[in-house]
Amino acid sequence: MVDNCCAPGCTNRRGKKKGVSYYRIPKDAERREKWIAAIKRARSRLNKTERWDPPAVCFRLCSDHFISGQERFISMNRVYYKGALGCVVMFDVTSSASFLSCRHWKRDLDNKAMLPNGESIPCILLANKCDLPQRVVPPDSIDRFSKANGFITWMEISVKENKNVGEAMRRLVQDILSVESSLDSLQPKPQEIVNPQLDSLVDGGAGCC
Repeated sequence: MVDNCCAPGCTNRRGKKKGVSYYRIPKDAERREKWIAAIKRARSRLNKTERWDPPAVCFRLCSDHFISGQERFISMNRVYYKGALGCVVMFDVTSSASFLSCRHWKRDLDNKAMLPNGESIPCILLANKCDLPQRVVPPDSIDRFSKANGFITWMEISVKENKNVGEAMRRLVQDILSVESSLDSLQPKPQEIVNPQLDSLVDGGAGCC
């Protein structure tokens, strides 16, 4: 039997996309209710008003709807990105699952938010917990991933020790200001308004008798 993801708008099915896992609805009543409630909320955001109940068989969610392996259903909407000028995608260097989830977030951002000129908004990749010795994501992998997925740059940080956090935010702000400046230069300048009546007074002078 083919496994299809039951998440609203998701077309994933087993064998179609590599690296995707499928999870059955939990038998535990409390967890089961949370899963169903999350899916119904997602359906309502997509204006799906017809009644929906979980199918009796083969009710599964794919791993694209989980955050870093946590049982937390993702239901992103463009409204969350509205007006965004920059973005931070952060992962845990001690967790390969956390690192791999960054691809999903960057693609989601690029699909749902963009600059007025159609380009992606500036996004920086942050490798958190660099103070810990048990890292599993090497710097060269992060560097290749950052370049391949359109991040402006990547930096190692430690939120716990406040290492490089300020520097990372300054770098992102600099890119945002640079982008805004370039967009402003593309805006058409307001044309001068010519008033023929005033021009004739200036050219001919004004008299008094």
